[in-house]
Amino acid sequence: TLFRSPSTTVGTLEFRCIIEPVRTLSNLHYYQAYCDQIDTTSKQIHCRDFFKTEKQFTLDFDYLVCCHGAKSNTFHVPGVEQHAFFLKQLSDARAIRNRLMELFERASNRFISDEERQALTTFVIVGGGPTSIEFSGELHDFIVEDVAKWFPDIKTRVIVVESTDHILGTFDSKLTDYAMNILKSRSEITLKTNTHVKEVRENEVLLSNGEVIPCGLTVWSTGLSSNELTSALSFFKEKRSGRIYTNDHLQVFVNEKDT
Repeated sequence: TLFRSPSTTVGTLEFRCIIEPVRTLSNLHYYQAYCDQIDTTSKQIHCRDFFKTEKQFTLDFDYLVCCHGAKSNTFHVPGVEQHAFFLKQLSDARAIRNRLMELFERASNRFISDEERQALTTFVIVGGGPTSIEFSGELHDFIVEDVAKWFPDIKTRVIVVESTDHILGTFDSKLTDYAMNILKSRSEITLKTNTHVKEVRENEVLLSNGEVIPCGLTVWSTGLSSNELTSALSFFKEKRSGRIYTNDHLQVFVNEKDT
């Protein structure tokens, strides 16, 4: 997972400032590969080479540390995988950054209509969690401090869509209220609470209230779900989220009875 990814999307931080090549750690052996299966009985992991996926191999282990992360939760909303941008990996941040600059350049074209220009510079952020709110703040600062100088005639809208009645639901209510007041005070940002996204299309978003928002960019950040490897593991997991249970020493339970 990429830390501080919202900052890299608009250039506040450069990519090289927040990543460190694992090759700098000496005396270690690396396999760039996919792990498809973990066999706790034989103490082996079954893998596929990253570059030649038809090449399969098996590695033995005495102790195994599982830190393979999670994937973005789309809640099976149509069009998300095809048309939305996620904000989780380094590649996501780069893609958003490139898309933003492309949209502003296209919007500066004198031969498009005002309606087309407004759609290109409307950005929808789905989710009211910390990543979404940080990104909306970084995007606002980028628009006010940089875009206003480079493209003075372009007006931008940022729309944050949250399914509950408030943002930052896992935080203290005082912090939530403070953040909501900040968002509402910024004319470039519109906060839509108690609203679901029903479908993401190529250049628009359909909301649960029937509203259709033409937009140039949709960023999806609505939490995480289990990836394929986690789902396939026989470890004891929380039923709804699929998260793996551990004890106080971060050791997993192979079966529920082991708890």
